[in-house]
Amino acid sequence: MSLEPVEPSCDTLTIDFTSELTYAQIAAEALDVYGYYGKAGVIGELKALWHYKDDYRGDEQSYVFTASDNSQLYIEIDHFQEIMTISTKALA
Repeated sequence: MSLEPVEPSCDTLTIDFTSELTYAQIAAEALDVYGYYGKAGVIGELKALWHYKDDYRGDEQSYVFTASDNSQLYIEIDHFQEIMTISTKALA
């Protein structure tokens, strides 16, 4: 046994506890970690990565993001009350 660091055999990071989750579910779990303003930053990152539709009506806004595995992430935002509701759906 050596104290020297072992180089990984490839560049892929495998996290077993996410193996049964869709990409949208993983994103929803990540969003749950953040408060309202942190979630806004993550949404900005998702906009750069995933196809999305945006509906904005005054203080209320909604997003539907579609991940590469065809799962969908739904985000409903009440800007006045600073509340975000997040849900997911796996497409067939």
